[in-house]
Amino acid sequence: MKKEKEEQKRLFHQWYLFALSSSGFIVIVYIFLHIIFEGKEIKALSPEQFTSINAIISKTDSESAINKKTAVKIGIKDYLKVNLLVGLNEDEEASKVIDSLVDKNSLEYLVLVLPSYPFEVRSFFWMKGFKAYAELFFWIWFGVLSSVLYTVVNAHNVGKFSSKLIYDHIAKLFYAPPVSFILYFSSNLLIGQNLISLDKISNNSIVFVFILGFFSGRAIELLNRLKDVIIPLNGVQNTNNQAEVLKEEIANLSGNIIIGDNTLKELSLENCEVKLTNKNIVSNIYTTKTDKEGFFEFTNIPVGIYQISADLLDDKGFNMGMKQHLVIEKASDFENKPLHLVLNKQP
Repeated sequence: MKKEKEEQKRLFHQWYLFALSSSGFIVIVYIFLHIIFEGKEIKALSPEQFTSINAIISKTDSESAINKKTAVKIGIKDYLKVNLLVGLNEDEEASKVIDSLVDKNSLEYLVLVLPSYPFEVRSFFWMKGFKAYAELFFWIWFGVLSSVLYTVVNAHNVGKFSSKLIYDHIAKLFYAPPVSFILYFSSNLLIGQNLISLDKISNNSIVFVFILGFFSGRAIELLNRLKDVIIPLNGVQNTNNQAEVLKEEIANLSGNIIIGDNTLKELSLENCEVKLTNKNIVSNIYTTKTDKEGFFEFTNIPVGIYQISADLLDDKGFNMGMKQHLVIEKASDFENKPLHLVLNKQP
């Protein structure tokens, strides 16, 4: 037993030092490349900044129209340089572009163009061109290496470090980048918020891929969920393995109805209709009725993405209802886990 602990401790120190030195080497390479090859990013005015530009145009006072125009353009150039560049004189190329844009065009043209004009400015990060994907690749690896260091130390502290972890960590370095890139490019299918932009790399993009690298194991689960969005179940099964597929992809779920309004606690829950609608195959609809206690049960439901809904009309004409998103990934998802559906008055 003592020898096993000593061997485990030796393996931990070896792998920890290797992971730490590898992380340090990649960080040094990253910084060295960013010093040699200058980074660029695309910036645009926010609505608030453009409002300030309009304020400069409307509030600038001068004795003559010519002097006012000159003063306005100077104010616009100074504002753009202060808000878009790292420093007034640090990015000379971008500063010249701003001077040329403002000097050569009328105020009317600038008002139309500035809200969406892509200003190319200096940045430590590579956020423009093909180098942007190298930037993302580095940050995916940073996420993986951070996860590896955290996992190794945590496993050692609780006495559960195993040599099997080493193979898993090495595998992450290879499968995390392609999985993260796939999820990055398909993010619009997974989230409804504009957290990242696919037409240009931004700080949000770097944060997003770092998280995917750090939680690369969970990213695999997310990729599996993406499968249900792109390739939904269609009910067509091979007859040779139909029994096996049905066993793996059929689930049962049960639950009960709860009245959310305290003034209607005495409302009868019997015969409330509960409906399951497959989000990918709208024709797949499953319905059932509740008993006197509000209990309901569905059997032999194929795994997939569903909307579960319930409606109940009482004697006084109150319409109680609810709708809820439901994901059934495997048969055991709702085993011994009853659903509790809360009905509230419908507006």
